[in-house]
Amino acid sequence: MNREYLNNNLSNFISNDNEQESNKRIWSLFEENILYEDENHININKEKLSWRSFIGSMSHIDNIYRKDNFMKNFKRFKFLLILIDSIFRGISQVMFANNPLSGVIITIGLFIGNWELTLYGILGTTCSTLTAHLFHFNYNSIRAGLYGYNGCLTAMAIGYFTFAKSPQIIPFVIIMSIFSTIFYQSISKILVHRLGIPPFTFSFQVSSWIWLLGALKYRYYFINGNILSPTLLTTVVNKPQLLNVSFPGYSVEDNFVGFFASIAQVFFIEYPYTGGIILVGVGLCSRILAFFALFGAVTGQLTAAYLLGLPRNAIYNGLWGYNTVLTCQALGGMFLVLYGYQIWLFTLYGSILTIFVQGAVSSFLSSCGMPTFTFPFTFICWIFCLMIPTKNLIPVKLTDCNIPEDHLYRYRLSKFVKTEFKYMNKLSSIISSLNEDITNIELIKIEKEFIPILMSTYTFRNDLKKMKILFNKINNIHCIDFTNRTPLHISACQGYLRISKWLIKFHL
Repeated sequence: MNREYLNNNLSNFISNDNEQESNKRIWSLFEENILYEDENHININKEKLSWRSFIGSMSHIDNIYRKDNFMKNFKRFKFLLILIDSIFRGISQVMFANNPLSGVIITIGLFIGNWELTLYGILGTTCSTLTAHLFHFNYNSIRAGLYGYNGCLTAMAIGYFTFAKSPQIIPFVIIMSIFSTIFYQSISKILVHRLGIPPFTFSFQVSSWIWLLGALKYRYYFINGNILSPTLLTTVVNKPQLLNVSFPGYSVEDNFVGFFASIAQVFFIEYPYTGGIILVGVGLCSRILAFFALFGAVTGQLTAAYLLGLPRNAIYNGLWGYNTVLTCQALGGMFLVLYGYQIWLFTLYGSILTIFVQGAVSSFLSSCGMPTFTFPFTFICWIFCLMIPTKNLIPVKLTDCNIPEDHLYRYRLSKFVKTEFKYMNKLSSIISSLNEDITNIELIKIEKEFIPILMSTYTFRNDLKKMKILFNKINNIHCIDFTNRTPLHISACQGYLRISKWLIKFHL
């Protein structure tokens, strides 16, 4: 590429004593090698896949699926491919991960833990996703797997608390998985459109409770009494006297196994290795989500064990950590921007409070022998999401929810641009507030319009320090402003050799 030639020979120009002559030579070389570079070559490079295309939310792959010429002669096979993609996204969305490869890895972990429940989960996800297609619900939400995760959990719950080996429950798994999608769509009309909060897993909870409560009356279907009964749901039967309170003995193994079992218990599996594999799958999509999943498991289990003294078997099996796993993921970057120390305190407090709510709900439901499911997580997150925004807690716009890294990137970039353009407050709605998340459309506008202006301004002022700060904040920097100038144009014309060399080094 001719850029290498330009970069290699720039040092010779800088050493030239005649600055005016040096500027002319830089400009002529710039015109020859960069200004008229073949645009088709650039477009081809943008279409190339790399390992980065398969991490995060895999938006690049999704854009390929959406192209009209993609498998245009094999429409049925294209629909099947996109359906499989959506199904595995639905499985991974249980852990807020919008990535089909994450779903594949999580499914492998579930198979290792309990292959029967996993098959029910796949069946439930498929039925709920197809239901969304049948009723023509929001296509983007279908593609993101948002209509699949409730069906997945509903099917696994029915299989776990009934008798998974009985083929008689398959029709009812299908029926309740379909209902979870319909209920999700209905409740979203209130929660999302009117209150501005996500429905979380409330659809799965209602669907599963309906089946389990009804199964107490049905003649041909039974609840597994070895797993679910009022007796097993009680916490401590024999409480010590107030003056003789002592901590029960928890070994390092109890705690360590319980951390990973908590993650697996989100899918009704107590196998700790499954929890570790799930963590890997989530990490493929988002390292922040994976960290907060483990953070929630640790804080929840330690709170239940050493603050509340709950039974050792429950700690070992991760029964008091799965709700806090989801709470910390939701509050720690998924629905709140992970910015400032306040969000860490907020998430930690939410995790501890989730344990208290789980204990209360467990006691309340023990009279009818029903499990708490993930209602404690849902309840706490609803309360906290209704409380925001505040000065130090910035909510993520639900229409542009992606992964925590993307939310943080949007906020940092918009905050930086808003600060630099604060004198233009009345000219753009984008910079109306510093402590506010922006949409993807606003992000594109900032990257396409504001960033080139800032780069050109910094170049004209010979401010390399600010240019480096801005460069480090942006993933794909766009430097051509509305006059079709680039910073290299300006630096070459002004004779800023140090900036010119830096721009050429990073192909700007």
